[in-house]
Amino acid sequence: MTPPGRPVKEDDLHARIDGQLPQERTADVEIYLAAHPEVEARFSQYAAQRQELRAAFFSQANGAIPKRLRIAYLVAQKRRRATASWHKSPQR
Repeated sequence: MTPPGRPVKEDDLHARIDGQLPQERTADVEIYLAAHPEVEARFSQYAAQRQELRAAFFSQANGAIPKRLRIAYLVAQKRRRATASWHKSPQR
């Protein structure tokens, strides 16, 4: 538990946007934002940007992972490169 009255930090403000702010910090953060409208405006923009990004990528969130990004494919590529460089090595 965070002690009440602890100074509000960037982490608290980001946690608020992400819905991860502990309930016991809510009052401190709201008081801070009311006293600092420029910070409130900046973090309101961050929250809007977060929503825009979520909306833009929502359709891709549950889609299939492209082959080029799958772990098995990446491991196989690395092995192929290692084998190719081994065969090219003049020390063999």
